[in-house]
Amino acid sequence: SFCDYPPGYLYVLLVDGLLMNLLGVTGGPGAELIVKLAPIACDIAGAALVYRLVRESALCAALGEGRARGRTALLLAGLYAFNPATAVTSACWGQADAVLALLVLLALWLASDGRWRMALPVYVAACLVKPQALMLAPLGAAVLVKQTVLAVRGRDGRALRDLGLGLLFAALTALTIVLPFSPGQPADWLIAKYTETLSSYNYGTLSTGNLMYVLGGNWVDASLPSPLGLSY
Repeated sequence: SFCDYPPGYLYVLLVDGLLMNLLGVTGGPGAELIVKLAPIACDIAGAALVYRLVRESALCAALGEGRARGRTALLLAGLYAFNPATAVTSACWGQADAVLALLVLLALWLASDGRWRMALPVYVAACLVKPQALMLAPLGAAVLVKQTVLAVRGRDGRALRDLGLGLLFAALTALTIVLPFSPGQPADWLIAKYTETLSSYNYGTLSTGNLMYVLGGNWVDASLPSPLGLSY
């Protein structure tokens, strides 16, 4: 049977299944609602996290202080919560994107405060929920190298220990999520799954209201030329 979900989101679907069994739901609108509950909840939590990130994180210190920063935080959280894409993706489609977005936001918040022992495991969990999180890997790796160099130069043992624990906890998180699905699988099954998933969507866009959709690239092979003269 077809399944292109990485192992991380299957735990969310497991909870959905347990809840359906508990309530005696076998299909129809009830099952649809349960599947959409986690993405909707993550949208709400994501808006709250955007507010806290802007309000408290050193990453957003340039946005001002006091009431002005609070108003900016409330505005940005509102834009996140009432973005039509969140309603379409979660409440209408029940997709996993909101879970991914929440984990990425959480990892960003923790990393901006230097809490690497928590940020790295959360980021790994995000990658195991949906492979799009891997697009942030080069940026994250560059920041990690920078922080490691600064810690070594400054002989900051606490920072080095925190980075080391973050890498250890990230590896343990990956093992905890992946190992239950590994028996009977080839050694490279997870890499093969990600490769298969990413290569199976070789289109300009898929029912997404973006520039490629406007240019006629919906369900069009990405290698074909667009109206701009470049391939999709």
